[in-house]
Amino acid sequence: MLEKDRIKIYEELINFVTTKLINEFKDPVGRPVNNVEKLTIINVDYDEENQNRKKIIIKEFIMDCRLLIKWEDDSLSSLNTQFRNNKPIEFEINFESDEIELVESDVKLIEEKLF
Repeated sequence: MLEKDRIKIYEELINFVTTKLINEFKDPVGRPVNNVEKLTIINVDYDEENQNRKKIIIKEFIMDCRLLIKWEDDSLSSLNTQFRNNKPIEFEINFESDEIELVESDVKLIEEKLF
């Protein structure tokens, strides 16, 4: 995989995770995410056996996240945690437009409890 493709995949992955967290994640008390302040990719494990030149598959990723949680009185608090995916995520490379696109996915994010 080319370095420029890896960078584009990471950008798509960060956008995907940010959208998922804002739209779906709630803190342990049920409060929604107001904003994703920081996402850091810790590890990405590629499926080397099943991918090809046009298709890249990420078997598993782990991300550090700093989330801003919205309280009832419109104040914010921060939550630092980690997330991983529950199943592989597939990306397609369009060589004509030099774009990398996330294939529609019903991947869920699983919070890794840090103890």
